[in-house]
Amino acid sequence: MKKKSWRKVRILARGSVLKHARINRGFSAQAFATVVNISKQQVYMIEKGTSGTSEATAVRMAKILGKSFAELFEIVWPDTESMEKTLKEAERANSQLALVDTH
Repeated sequence: MKKKSWRKVRILARGSVLKHARINRGFSAQAFATVVNISKQQVYMIEKGTSGTSEATAVRMAKILGKSFAELFEIVWPDTESMEKTLKEAERANSQLALVDTH
């Protein structure tokens, strides 16, 4: 069975913006990792751009830091068709998140 190309989409932190946002909010890497529910090593790798992250983790990070997803992350698509599919999925996820209370 052929894999869906949209699964190859990568979510990457925008340069040092994520790290600066974390520090400005007073989080150490360990404290931020604990709140986000990932390892400290994952925080460092995501901040450096050596590792991508899932949409769910990126959204949690943005909410905790009081930033938008777009301010902290970029989506890297392998092709235009994948981009269109991912945008549709993101729109559906965004509308579902609006219904969820995060507190």
